[in-house]
Amino acid sequence: EIIDSPFAKDLSKFFILKKFVFLFIYILKKYFVILRTAMFDGRNINKIFFFQRGITIGFVTFLKIIKKLFKIKMVFDFDDAIFHLNFSRERVNEVIRISDIVIAGSHYLHEYAMENNIKTFLVPTTVDTQVKYKYDKPIKNFDNKIVIGWIGSLTNMKYLQLLVEPLCNLAKKYPIELLIIGPKEKRFLPNFKSLRIDYIVWNNKTEINDLLKIDIGVMPLFDSNVEKGKCAFKAIQYMALGIPVVCSNIGENKYLIEEGANGFLASSAKEWQKKIELLINDIDLRKKIASKGKKTIQDRYSLEKNSAELLQIIEQNLFKGIA
Repeated sequence: EIIDSPFAKDLSKFFILKKFVFLFIYILKKYFVILRTAMFDGRNINKIFFFQRGITIGFVTFLKIIKKLFKIKMVFDFDDAIFHLNFSRERVNEVIRISDIVIAGSHYLHEYAMENNIKTFLVPTTVDTQVKYKYDKPIKNFDNKIVIGWIGSLTNMKYLQLLVEPLCNLAKKYPIELLIIGPKEKRFLPNFKSLRIDYIVWNNKTEINDLLKIDIGVMPLFDSNVEKGKCAFKAIQYMALGIPVVCSNIGENKYLIEEGANGFLASSAKEWQKKIELLINDIDLRKKIASKGKKTIQDRYSLEKNSAELLQIIEQNLFKGIA
């Protein structure tokens, strides 16, 4: 077959080489942009570099050089446990150490970064509750269907495996539909058997309208180190729009959710089934959870609150005493 032919092998090598070339060009461009910004003749401007990922080989050395040469301030902002991913843990630690400020999006990340830099601050994932997320999901009695909803990327689709058993069991008793707002690529989508699925390809322009189709929002996560660093963004999105939520009892979800007050936490298939069913059968509970959930986001996770907090952190720790 052609897949075993010399031509196919050469073609495979070509595509691998092509990926490396594109990656190399991307890294060079990134370095050039940073260098150009650092060299900008703004002697009366306090320069701050905000950066997140892209901690490639040599990047830390590069940052140290431009930091020393151009006397810039560095803010490392991270919202994933990248030290558990395909990054060198020591490289991440070094970036944390050389940064003037570290902004962590979750308690787990904050605790980790504090070991290498005491100027680490917890600023949670934030949404604009006055513009984009100003809408409310109407809470009403179910008629012909109950929409359980999830939004996420291709890499996060694997977590839906945790919902196969509880949702399929519930579908035997209730007219459940699973709404998935995700990528075009579906190769990691689990087999939900006979459960009805409505799949919408994510689009920034229609995201809010699509989310408002959800009656109960879900955020399943595996119980592992990577997930401990997750910043609960999906749950924050649902709650900001007044959608009652059930989330895995891990990571930032444990700090966001007050059990039975503004949402529910689940640690097993039985708990997922039980807590979704509680919401299905009790409209007053759904209204209470939705209302308190929305208030939680407005009080603690709004752009208005956290942008002011971030500005205060920068002013007090980078420019204190500078006229």
